[in-house]
Amino acid sequence: MKQTSHFTPKLAQFASLSFAGLLLFSPPATARSTPTAPPSTSAIEMAADPFTLPSVGLSLYLPVGCTTQTSQIEQVVTVQIIPEDASWRLLIRTPRSNDPKVTIKQVIDHSVEQLLASTAIRDSQNNTISTKAKVIENNTTLIIAGKPAGRAYVSLPQANNQPNVIKGFTAFQVGSGKFVTFELTTFESQLEKVRPVYETIVSGASFTDPGDLATSRAAAVQAGILMFDQFSSGQMATLIQTNADRFERLYEPATSDDDAMEREKGYRRIRFSKGFRGELDPSKSRSKWAGLDHQEGYIAQIDARLLIDDPQSNAVQVYDSIGIFFMTPDRKDEAWLVKMTLRDGNTNRPWTEIGARQTNDVGKITINVTTQGPGISPSHTQPLIQGQGYISRLETYILPQILIAHGIEADFGFYTYQPAGAGGAVHLRRDLLEQVPSRPGLYKITTHQTENAEPQISFFRADGSLIQTTLPDGRTWEPITFERLLKIWKAKGLPTQ
Repeated sequence: MKQTSHFTPKLAQFASLSFAGLLLFSPPATARSTPTAPPSTSAIEMAADPFTLPSVGLSLYLPVGCTTQTSQIEQVVTVQIIPEDASWRLLIRTPRSNDPKVTIKQVIDHSVEQLLASTAIRDSQNNTISTKAKVIENNTTLIIAGKPAGRAYVSLPQANNQPNVIKGFTAFQVGSGKFVTFELTTFESQLEKVRPVYETIVSGASFTDPGDLATSRAAAVQAGILMFDQFSSGQMATLIQTNADRFERLYEPATSDDDAMEREKGYRRIRFSKGFRGELDPSKSRSKWAGLDHQEGYIAQIDARLLIDDPQSNAVQVYDSIGIFFMTPDRKDEAWLVKMTLRDGNTNRPWTEIGARQTNDVGKITINVTTQGPGISPSHTQPLIQGQGYISRLETYILPQILIAHGIEADFGFYTYQPAGAGGAVHLRRDLLEQVPSRPGLYKITTHQTENAEPQISFFRADGSLIQTTLPDGRTWEPITFERLLKIWKAKGLPTQ
């Protein structure tokens, strides 16, 4: 089973890659419920390992060869699943309602009504006379996988004599106002073959108890709060000084022992320093600073270049970025500026994100974010803070060193803002710190940027210096000197301008 994350537009996707998923690591799993064994049918070969969606405690088995893509907008996650023969598509979603009294029946009936309305025949007053759609099944009192559920199938005629399309819809309730839905799309001619596959997948679903999920999250977040409460401003100042400047190389490991076969995928330079908020805008003269520009604190600057394969053109696209992050020593306020550019021949396509977080005198936190880029209308958002345990974006880039300096092995949870590629929202990340039993002084950190993200595995020395980070897709970050990095890229004819 191939599993990827997919967000659009592409520049926003790169924002997430460069300044979240690629630039460090993040959160390990909440309590996950794994089915005792995959469903067994004579006609359907299921994958040996389950697909999981930790944010709702979902675990289920998929047919061998399925490809999954996961996206998230605020708290709603969407997973698209497509089999090898592309004969159907399954969308798993996690919708929420502000009304805690919403029932499974209402969710199913609403979906059916929308489908019927999509093919409605209307009079001159726009009143519905009839519909060309046909309800094949609508049962809202099912028990599936031991849980109450509802399911419906609707046949939708298509224009220009195209074959009818079938929509299948199954819903589970996983909490007050919280649901997990499974939406099938296939051709009516394929329904007899596809329906058993769909219902086998759904019947194999397993859900962790919501109370257990909440307990796991709360314990991880509390561990993170306690860790930062015990971490002094002096310790932070020391880490900023000792991690002042480093280069890291991103590559795909060779399939053989020949290092020359390693594929370069990017690099980054990470710098930390004491500084002023006004340094967020290098183009602004210090003589023109005013007000908050003179606010003192810490600065992190990340300069990165990534090489992304474009499957449409079979070309390699170059993305350059610079991210500057500011945080006050008391951790209450932060600000950032991220600029990135897709270099496409003689055309440069820029994307910008500007953000700030403030904490008022009574402890209320507000975040304001502005994004702008090609294909994206300028947008202004105020992401919702979900609870205690929020950390700044600057802290995410030095978090492994903080955890190792703290020295307590635990599963930590932190709420932090994730950029536009991850939905431009505050997400819970998890970091599991462990000492490697057979290697004294060697630390392993398993990180999930969001609850549903695949893990990144990193190894560090006792002084917090990085040895290696392996991303979910196998790409690897390693520390490197600038001189060696330049030599490798020049030897391989890669762009160094």
